[in-house]
Amino acid sequence: MGYPGLGHEDWRYADYRKKTGRAYWLLSFFGLHYFPTIMVFLGCLPLYPALTGKEPLGVLDFVAAAVTLLAVGIEATADEQLRAFRKKRKSPGEMLDTGLWAWSRHPNYFGEVLFWWGVFLFALAARNGGLWTVCGALVITCLFVFISIPMMDKRSAERKPEYKEYMRRVSPLVPWFPKPR
Repeated sequence: MGYPGLGHEDWRYADYRKKTGRAYWLLSFFGLHYFPTIMVFLGCLPLYPALTGKEPLGVLDFVAAAVTLLAVGIEATADEQLRAFRKKRKSPGEMLDTGLWAWSRHPNYFGEVLFWWGVFLFALAARNGGLWTVCGALVITCLFVFISIPMMDKRSAERKPEYKEYMRRVSPLVPWFPKPR
């Protein structure tokens, strides 16, 4: 008896394996495991000054907490909306364009990016973090903006005819008012 969901393989891994053949293990190690681990490490750098600082709590601490909690809420809501949609959809070609997904094509990614900016704000609040701790939030933002979102949009546009129109109307990352149909 296995655990639910552990038998599923992300489509990107299967696609990379098909494209790279025997070199897949190199891509898997460096591109799919090592590189993201480095990015999470960079994202966590602000935690050191935030957790070792001796400054009393200030306004920026509360802003950082609010941003981080908002991020978790957005990502959890987007993930739940996607889960519920997948459970009730009638065909794989159907598109989720309601809830947070009406305002952002990737609200779950927005929540993830916002979370790392919240972590960075904790370092700024500690006043001993310095601006160098921004590197993690910047790298993670760039990953989503320049790699993950274009990859997901390309795949969705290839599989769902109405997705190109959705891309025209709806913000890729930051939730914003959709353009009229």
